[in-house]
Amino acid sequence: MAQSRSTFITSQMVMGLLILGLGIIFSLDRLDILEAGEILRLWPAILVVFGLMKLFQSRSIPGRFFGLVLTGGGTMLLLDRLNYVAFGFSFGDFIVLVLIGLGIALIWSSISSKQSRTMTLEESEDSESFINSFAFMGGISRKNNSTTFRGGEFSAIMGGVEIDLSEAEISGDAAIINVFAFWGGIEITVPKNWKIEIDAYPILGGIEDDTRSSQEQNAKKLIVRGYAIMGGVEITN
Repeated sequence: MAQSRSTFITSQMVMGLLILGLGIIFSLDRLDILEAGEILRLWPAILVVFGLMKLFQSRSIPGRFFGLVLTGGGTMLLLDRLNYVAFGFSFGDFIVLVLIGLGIALIWSSISSKQSRTMTLEESEDSESFINSFAFMGGISRKNNSTTFRGGEFSAIMGGVEIDLSEAEISGDAAIINVFAFWGGIEITVPKNWKIEIDAYPILGGIEDDTRSSQEQNAKKLIVRGYAIMGGVEITN
């Protein structure tokens, strides 16, 4: 049986190609072969590339929607730079579009989490199977030992959220956590026998998986979705 090969293009590979391309463009400009400014004015194409990556790689509807917003906004900016559109579409317009898209994505995630929580409460008597933590200009630290953990929703706005799940057990095959960090930080501690899947997006922020995930095929999976905007999300053991 032939082994399947992944044709997955990573963000790091794209960034490497972009940096290499910039180096080549500036080199050719110094040699008077081309005008770097004429090429660099097409920078919105980068947004289109990253938007398409998010659109096709994301497994969640909010992630795909945000990818669609990046792709659409980047395309409009690119057409404006090429004078193919009759109306002006500025970077400020793009930021407004991104904010609207981000807001819709967050609302969608919240509704999905609420539906998941309702199902969890109906199927289980364990009130700790779903965690909802919100920190605004302050800090929250919680420990959860649920044996039927299904997921949660963590938000940190100019504050911090620390959740210890090291003694929790996932009910079913996977649990989903939605995160939103804005000028704040979220730290999640998980057992070593869980697998971690990241479907979250940093925007001028960072998302780190510092765990030693289980390599077992039947290991329980924790899926982390959401956004880190000028903030950070860290998953550790």
